[in-house]
Amino acid sequence: MKARVLVTLDCPRSCEGCCNDNLTLNNIAALSSIDQLLQYDEVIISGGEPMLIPEKVIEFCQTLRGMNYSGLIYMYSALYNHTLREVYVELLRRSTGGFKALLNGLHFTVHNEAGDKEINELKQLSKFLQIFSDRQLRLAIDGRLYERYDFSNIDFSAWDVVRKLQWKDDCPLPIGEELFLYKL
Repeated sequence: MKARVLVTLDCPRSCEGCCNDNLTLNNIAALSSIDQLLQYDEVIISGGEPMLIPEKVIEFCQTLRGMNYSGLIYMYSALYNHTLREVYVELLRRSTGGFKALLNGLHFTVHNEAGDKEINELKQLSKFLQIFSDRQLRLAIDGRLYERYDFSNIDFSAWDVVRKLQWKDDCPLPIGEELFLYKL
């Protein structure tokens, strides 16, 4: 089983048809304690945008790993800039000396509202992530962006998966996942 944990509902974008706009606090289980996650094989950190609260995301992962959580931890994000580089290093660095990496992988999404700045940041992120070849790195680019941008000048070799995201009007929770809200 997988636990998808919304750590914040805040987001800097206003995507039309956003899945989070369809969520209500009535249909999300409240997570009262991190130790409830120990029973899951995989924890997916999501939001809103988790990288708006990077220090709290690091603390959340450290707490979960400190409880000897041996499952997989992934983070969904759509935010990268040079000021977040060291946060990504902290979250993705290699396991060493008994230390288990905080994240097993990253799922990064480039939304339709992205502009030149975000496309340039994707280029920088793609280059930077090449040092994390032992992590599962997945990239989703909103299919509508291919009408406006030529991505041929970006080296996507760091990504294990690059897919064209087809926007859906509804966002059902995948089978085998449970949704929680744990505001950090």
